[in-house]
This record gives sequence, structure tokens and C-alpha cells, in this order.
Amino acid sequence: MATPFDAIVIMIIDGGEWMLIDSGSGTDSSLAMLSQAIAQVLPRNAQLGPKLVVNTHGHVNNAGGDWWFHKMGGIIAARPPDSRWIEVGDPLRTASADYGLVFHPAPVGLEIREREASLEVGGLAVSVIHTPGHTPGSQSILLDDEDGRLLAIGDALGSLSHKWESSEEDWWNSYSKIKDLNPDILCTSLTCYIGRAAKEFLEKVGREGPSRVED
Repeated sequence: MATPFDAIVIMIIDGGEWMLIDSGSGTDSSLAMLSQAIAQVLPRNAQLGPKLVVNTHGHVNNAGGDWWFHKMGGIIAARPPDSRWIEVGDPLRTASADYGLVFHPAPVGLEIREREASLEVGGLAVSVIHTPGHTPGSQSILLDDEDGRLLAIGDALGSLSHKWESSEEDWWNSYSKIKDLNPDILCTSLTCYIGRAAKEFLEKVGREGPSRVED
């Protein structure tokens, strides 16, 4: 997480290839901090730009940096209708108006439509699972390896708003799907929960249900 406006950005590296889950807010300070962090962990044989940037959804704190990483050669991956919001920089649906930020449009080179899709980075297979509710194009990214199961959900269990075309019914269906995946590490846009903490977070969310922001 680069700045208070940014969601967590997760980097997955294997061999010379790397991908990002979300891209932060796209502000100058965010991009400077992300670029510095990436440079510190990139292997010498790695590509300079990401192979993919997979967005959990189209809000500015998660997808605002897409334009920058697209310029570096990364393919932007998102699910409709959030993919269209990213391409036009819709200030209402990307929530950039709520944050007081500018959303720089970015072309989505990979529009994911299947309920579950498989992507590759290096020798790793990464699953992208449709988890709508917060937005209709919200999706979660799943990685299984020898260290356990990582599930990045963004704001899939976040608040609802008519501005973002949210659906409470979809939210509850996605909650059940996420819970059944039983992750060892669960990353939201704000925090990563490990082990028992992940289960406790999901139990708490299930008791409280979704919140709603004023439209």
C-alpha cells in the first residue's frame, strides 16, 4: 500500500515474468513508491514491465495506476462492466469523484467473462473468480503453491452503493464462495489476514453483512 488513497498491490513473480493484482491510485506519489518497491524485489533477469495487471474491480484506489503499467507494456485484465469504467475513466463508477482524484483511462487488453479463468505468470497458474456484489465486475484472484492458498478479494466484501451498481444478493453469494475457498492468506484492499485471522475476518463479515454508503 503506497499512500492512504491506495489499495494493497500484490506482486507475483515467477522466473522472469511478473504480474500485479491491482495498481493503486495512479497518483504521482503512489506510482513513485510502487516503482521503488518493485525495483527492490525484481530479479535481474525479470522483464522491466509486468506481464499482466489484474484488477479486482474498477475503483480508482485499485485500478487508478493501470494507465502507467500499461505504458510499461502490461496487459490490463478486468471484468465487465468494470472494464468499461476503466477504459473511459468514469468518475462516478470508478469512485474517483468520491476520492477527489482523476482516473486516467487505460485500455483493457484482456476482458475476463468466464466465471473462473486461469492465467499464467512464469510457471504459475493463477485463477480469477467472479465475486460480484461491491461492483458487478468484482473478481478475486487465487494462487495455490507450496506455502498455501492466497486469495486476493479487493473490496468484494466491501460496501454497497447504487452509484457502483452494487447488488446485495450478489454480495452474499460471493461471500459464500469466498468462505468456501478457505484461504490461508486472505487479502482485502486494506489488510492481509493470515491463518486463523482470515477465518475470524470471514466470520465477522458474515455476522455483520454488507454496509451501504450514501448515494
